[in-house]
Amino acid sequence: CFDDSHACFGDSHACYDDSHACYDDSHACYDDSHACYDDSHACYDDSHACFDDSHACFDDSHACFDDSHACFDDSHACFDDYHACFDDSHACFGD
Repeated sequence: CFDDSHACFGDSHACYDDSHACYDDSHACYDDSHACYDDSHACYDDSHACFDDSHACFDDSHACFDDSHACFDDSHACFDDYHACFDDSHACFGD
């Protein structure tokens, strides 16, 4: 799995394939902030959306996207680490 520096870590939470990518049983990779990454540092779950514990979706630039390139949490707002919301053109929107 990946930590904040995109390095693999931890036998108890680590999962590796032959290309040294890390996956859980749903083939999603999680870092220590519970953001999920695949081996290209894109994040996804089985529906190709990536969620952290607050149900926001982040890619490796800390922009959040679902598989239609829209971003949302449970209130349908999307936030990065600075609590700003970005779509895939890096426009800020939402409350």
